[in-house]
Amino acid sequence: MTKATKLTRFTMAGLMVCSMALTTMTTVAATSPNVTTAAKAKTDNKLPETVTVNVHKLSFLDADSTPQQNTGAQMTFEGSKPVPGVQFDLYNIRGLVDSMVPDMMEKDESLTLTEAIKKATTQISHEWSQNKGTWIGAGAVKGDSVITGNDGVAKFNNVVTKTGDKYQIYLAEEVRSETLGNSNMFMSLPLVFGMPITDDDGKYFEDIHLYAKNSAIEKQITNTKDENSSDEKVYNFEVGEEISYDARVNIPGNIKDKKANGEYLYNKLNIKDQMTEVGTTLKGIDKIEADGEDVTQLFTDLAQRTIISGDANSKAGFTYNIDFATANQDKLTELLNAIAGTQVKFTYTVVINEYAVPTQDIGNEFGVTLGDESIVAKAKEVETGGYRFTKVDSNDDDIKLAGATFKVSRQRGDITEYAEFDGKATLKNVDGVYATDDIVWNETGTTFETGSSVGNEGNLQFSGLETGAYQLHEIKAPDGYAKSDTPLDFSITQGADGKLELNTDNNLYAEVENTPIDGVLPITGSMGIVAFLIVGTAAMGTAVMIKKRRA
Repeated sequence: MTKATKLTRFTMAGLMVCSMALTTMTTVAATSPNVTTAAKAKTDNKLPETVTVNVHKLSFLDADSTPQQNTGAQMTFEGSKPVPGVQFDLYNIRGLVDSMVPDMMEKDESLTLTEAIKKATTQISHEWSQNKGTWIGAGAVKGDSVITGNDGVAKFNNVVTKTGDKYQIYLAEEVRSETLGNSNMFMSLPLVFGMPITDDDGKYFEDIHLYAKNSAIEKQITNTKDENSSDEKVYNFEVGEEISYDARVNIPGNIKDKKANGEYLYNKLNIKDQMTEVGTTLKGIDKIEADGEDVTQLFTDLAQRTIISGDANSKAGFTYNIDFATANQDKLTELLNAIAGTQVKFTYTVVINEYAVPTQDIGNEFGVTLGDESIVAKAKEVETGGYRFTKVDSNDDDIKLAGATFKVSRQRGDITEYAEFDGKATLKNVDGVYATDDIVWNETGTTFETGSSVGNEGNLQFSGLETGAYQLHEIKAPDGYAKSDTPLDFSITQGADGKLELNTDNNLYAEVENTPIDGVLPITGSMGIVAFLIVGTAAMGTAVMIKKRRA
């Protein structure tokens, strides 16, 4: 076949893109659908001058992500949910296709007209983001912009089917927005579709339904306890306890597709998970699964991997980086075949360590970058509690008292349990600050001593307690002072200010006044020693002190 014959045939055909359009249109990642032909096919089977195009945006996080071909008819997908607030822009790309097809047919004389059209529309869909600016000047014409409603549908009205002897070809582009409905989803590839679109009986649709391929991302704590707060934070973990996470992302079915030049459609896959604050240790990545199949080893063999255990200066986390161009191609093919169109789930565990700051929110961010698109999901924040006390002289609040010892207890039914830090019977910290990577509750517990260093005299501070009610027991008074035998009630509260600041206006502390022994001896004619009056018992989450007053 000569070049002239081919171009003549192209011109005479007028690029009459009939029902082939749906074969060039991007498939939708979803469950096996139920197809409903109630999409209003014309009963007289006359081509309508205009049609309504309904672009559906659905979340398939909890659904099978097997790719399915759009048909133009309505489809239902089990487990999917509509996504409102997503913008789609409609472009007429008939002129762009017209400009590309002759060159394609000239370069490859084996191409039929239909094959050249399909090749052009596929290239446009795959390379739209990088060539959009150029292509708009070469025949792509922007039309309406529509945002999906509560039903997840962007409805384009009065879409022209044919101009003169040419059927129109359109592209629907999803627009990324950090404030709208697709902030935690990979955007779908542009949907390319040509007119006319017909049902199985060859009847023209007046209402056309298209489903954008999309993937979602989610992160959650899987071992949350009861009695969590309505503010969506988790308060009842303490130091030494494990937090189990699973992070899920739906991988597009076309992740293994390649462009016309042989390069992968997406050039990289990067997965990063990191805690937002120090205070946790990464115990380990338990498993990586693709639709329930273990792919841990495939990721381990292929990816450049970084594991951050987590300490006083570093936030626990991990990264998996895969560069498609430089990776081992056999292993890359194996991995992409295993994860394409699946839901990939990372399961791992962190442990709250001694560096957790009381009432500081520790969050977690799970991010996935595919090509040039990045999305992030966040899990609920975890907050541990703490308490701060200070011993002072009852006659002079400026005199802080080192050398007092205490235990901390909690009640479990009829049993009183005492906090044991570091498996030690006694602990002494010159600053009076006690943090641990493990708290055990038993019948003896640990004895703690108030601080003695400059600026921390009389200080007693605990970190890592979960929310709840506790008691402070004085075991030994400072030399020259009387010991109190009455336990002091205190509570770790949810959502308290996360800063360890001594600020009476914010009710973050009260003072404990110990009475000198020579000041509490009976006086002739008096009624003797009266019980200490406890004041300033208002509880807070982080920094509290108590007062004892002499009657």
